[in-house]
Amino acid sequence: MHKRNSRVLSKCAKTPHRQSQAIRYKGSQITHFRKLCKGLEMKKWIFLLFINFIWGEQIYTPQNKKELLELLREKGISPKQINVSKIKDMSYVFCIDREDSRCIEGYVDGYDEKPSLDGIENWDVSNVENMEGMFRGQGTDISLASWNVSKVKNMKLMFAWGGCTKPIDSWDVSNVEDMSYMFAGSYFNQPIEKWNVSKVKDMSGMFFRSSFNQPLEKWNVSNVENMKLMFAQNSSFNQPIGKWNVSKVKNMGYMFHQATSFDQPLNSWDVSNVVIMDGIFQDAITFDQPLNSWKPKSLKSISKGFKKALSFRHPIDSWKLGKNVDTSFLFVDAPQINPFDGNGKYQVEKRLEELLRNTSIPLAKIDTSLVKSMQKLFLYTHRSNQAFEGINTWDVSNVEDMSEMFSGVENFNQPLDKWDVSNVKNMGYMFHQATSFDQPLNSWNVSNVRNMSGMFDQAKAFNQPLESWNVSNVKDMSFMFAYSSFNQPLNSWDVSNVEKMQGMFRNNPAFNQPLESWNVSNVENMKLMFAYTQSFNQPLNSWKIAKVEDMSFMFYNAKAFSQPLSWDTLYANTTEMFEGADKFDLKKWQEAFNQAHPLDSKGHRYFPTTRRELIKITRTQAPLQEIDVSKITDMSYLFYKEKRDFSGIETWDVSNVEDMKGMFERSNFNHLINSWNVSKVKDMSKMFLGAKSFNQPLDKWDVSNVENMNGMFSSADSFNQPLNSWNVSKVKDMGSMFYGTDNFNQPLDKWDVSNVENMDWMFNDATSFNQDLSSWGDKNPFKDTGGKNPDLKTK
Repeated sequence: MHKRNSRVLSKCAKTPHRQSQAIRYKGSQITHFRKLCKGLEMKKWIFLLFINFIWGEQIYTPQNKKELLELLREKGISPKQINVSKIKDMSYVFCIDREDSRCIEGYVDGYDEKPSLDGIENWDVSNVENMEGMFRGQGTDISLASWNVSKVKNMKLMFAWGGCTKPIDSWDVSNVEDMSYMFAGSYFNQPIEKWNVSKVKDMSGMFFRSSFNQPLEKWNVSNVENMKLMFAQNSSFNQPIGKWNVSKVKNMGYMFHQATSFDQPLNSWDVSNVVIMDGIFQDAITFDQPLNSWKPKSLKSISKGFKKALSFRHPIDSWKLGKNVDTSFLFVDAPQINPFDGNGKYQVEKRLEELLRNTSIPLAKIDTSLVKSMQKLFLYTHRSNQAFEGINTWDVSNVEDMSEMFSGVENFNQPLDKWDVSNVKNMGYMFHQATSFDQPLNSWNVSNVRNMSGMFDQAKAFNQPLESWNVSNVKDMSFMFAYSSFNQPLNSWDVSNVEKMQGMFRNNPAFNQPLESWNVSNVENMKLMFAYTQSFNQPLNSWKIAKVEDMSFMFYNAKAFSQPLSWDTLYANTTEMFEGADKFDLKKWQEAFNQAHPLDSKGHRYFPTTRRELIKITRTQAPLQEIDVSKITDMSYLFYKEKRDFSGIETWDVSNVEDMKGMFERSNFNHLINSWNVSKVKDMSKMFLGAKSFNQPLDKWDVSNVENMNGMFSSADSFNQPLNSWNVSKVKDMGSMFYGTDNFNQPLDKWDVSNVENMDWMFNDATSFNQDLSSWGDKNPFKDTGGKNPDLKTK
């Protein structure tokens, strides 16, 4: 700049009442003023003409995006005067979408005028990394083919809702990672198949609602993870893309939604990692290509996947979709995949649920003859009872599973007596909470049913005869009439194969029918069977209950029950069996039990000889002091995760036990057992692992034969008892022995650890342990940390 002109500008900048702003750009010796000397008599435009006359056209070199936008908004400066070689971020620079707040900076003088694009074709953009939304909402017919975009990583929304008419196939886009919505809503339709898109991860919405229809088959899309909406609402695109490697794609939701021209083969695609396919071909009215080779093993949702796909007619049964996959509305209004047969009925196999969601289809028009499972078919549906009309005409002769079919359907009360249920094996919770249902079912052939658990649970209205049923194959009747008002004869039933009757009549206030003819010889669980019944009072003394293991709470609060019982329940859990059954003679029952199984001189009533027998007895909640364990050699995991009363265990004779592995693992055990003779025990690994309450002395134990103490006190948070007197000379494994035992801090320096082979993690996270183990020599786990426990926390 000439000194004279510099003095003019300097003087002008000091003029009173001016609104001037000086911006000096490195690399040019030009000082530019946005509003120069407004208070002077000389008009701004005359002044600018004067400056241009003296200096000619000036070149400006902004250092960043902010400075670039300042220049673009200056009316006297055109883009061709701007050197952008140092700019890295051009996001939304020419964006004119007024609804996008990111575009506000792109307008000139408060949105009144678009920024000029004249001259940008010669811009040096070689350092630009971000072009997101750069031309959003703005179309251009300027050629950008010469641009070097090799450093650009983000082209998201670049030409969205605008576009360009000139070719850009020469661009090097090899570093771009995001092309999402790049041409969305644009009129762009130029060849770009030569592009190297190998680094792109996101192509979601790339051609959404655009006019693009150019070849893309040579693209390497192997790193793309998101193709959601990629060609959605593009009515032009119909190019081959069947060779694409889409193995990393996770989201194909609505990918071809309303892509009304698209009909290209895709059967070779590897969709094994796709999680979402919602609406993938919804309204793709032309698409009719086989997809039977697809194996969408990661799929979680394909809701509306082929909704209104008017031409699609290929089965996808080979996909083997899991029960947890959302297939709602999958084939709604897809007439080729759900055609009417000659009788005007829908032919279906696995698409019954989809048809039922289309409430315009009468149930009587659905041919269910090929259906094998109706599990949860109407689960908690809000259909009116009238909407179920015609269901009695269904052919259910091939159905094997009706579990939870009407569960929670409060309005349902349609006849079902015409159904052939002879092949059904599972009716579990079929009418659970179907609170209005009360229709005849006595004609049903249920001879193949195995599971009737909860079948009428909480079906409060149901009270129909069922005495004709052949239930000889049923194994589970648990909670079958619980919380219902059922009160019909059942004494003729053959229940000889039933194993579970827990809660069968629980909370049923009405039931009071004879059951003395029942053969319950195979039943193992009768827990809560008549609990909270208000009316039941029938003889049951003839029942053979030898296999029953759990009778806990069986007659709990059964207010009416007063029948005599002479059952032998020695090996059954009878916890609170008659609690609250006020009319039952409990004293007489207890006296009979004691007479049948008197205590011996040592106070023992139970005499197990194997671990299996001992476990069975302990599960009955029998008093532990009444169990003679003197012949037991294996107590491993005996009380694993048990939450019970351990009173009496201190009297046990464990002198023959060799294995105590995991005996009290994760239990609530905390009883004194210091007097136990454990001299034969070889394995104490995990014995108190996770027994967070245990903190009792063990210093009198003879552990001289123990070889394994791995994890013995691990996470036994409370334990902190002396153990220094133990003879551990035969122990080989002490790994994780005190791992996470937060409170343990007792001397162990007298231990002979010469035979120990594993001490890994022995004191890890034992945050209180602070003892000297130098006497252990090379076996000292703290020898490499100066004798200090690295996990010690100062309290």
